[in-house]
Amino acid sequence: MKLLLDVGNTRVKWAMLEKGVPGAACARERTGDDAALLGEIAAGLPAPEAVFICSVAGTRADEAARSVCRRLWDIEPVFAASVREAAGVRNAYRDPAQLGTDRWLAMLAAVQRYGRPLCLVSFGTAVTVDAVDARGNHLGGFIVPGTALMARALAEGTQLRPGITEAADRLGLSTDECIANGALAAVAALADRAFGRMRAEHGDAVRCVVTGGAAPALIPVLETGVAHDPDLVLAGLALLAEEDGKDAGRRAGGG
Repeated sequence: MKLLLDVGNTRVKWAMLEKGVPGAACARERTGDDAALLGEIAAGLPAPEAVFICSVAGTRADEAARSVCRRLWDIEPVFAASVREAAGVRNAYRDPAQLGTDRWLAMLAAVQRYGRPLCLVSFGTAVTVDAVDARGNHLGGFIVPGTALMARALAEGTQLRPGITEAADRLGLSTDECIANGALAAVAALADRAFGRMRAEHGDAVRCVVTGGAAPALIPVLETGVAHDPDLVLAGLALLAEEDGKDAGRRAGGG
């Protein structure tokens, strides 16, 4: 049994991988103390034989995860990294390592599950778009702030002080509504534009897929029909774990 751990900007998600099949995904909001949070999560899990981590949370969070794995299980975790090519997808970045590992893993899993060409949008703390053509070439993407970051930027850069209100797909009738609804409309419009451009350039075979914690709030606003897959990063980690197992087998067999 292997542990798959996704340490994001806002949440930690995890699942156990057994015989190549990920179990149910669990999630916790990140706190100010990653070591304590990760230690609490790990203490409630069965001891894994290996740990595979996708982290976009920075060096301190990475060290906290590494320390927990060593202390509880005497395991050196494997951290995912973006590379030039894997699982039939070729990274478009000039420096492949600069592509966020969460985006890379989600792309690999989405292509495996839905085929290609594909346009993937992740609605999270940031909103990211990535496109893959029919030959497996990553075409690049977009990154913009998520809805909460947009509201925070207005609060920090203007005299506006947005309150907490539920976003809706309509014109706002107060400042709070205008900000929340405008942020919702902005990220939905980006996604629809990306989907539309991909289909205009690559045909109706393009699969449109969304993921990320904010996806359920955005899907009803989108004009494009999409597949919703909330655990693509964990699925990408499962691919990494499978490849690692094959490599270990080849090493053991001398191949």
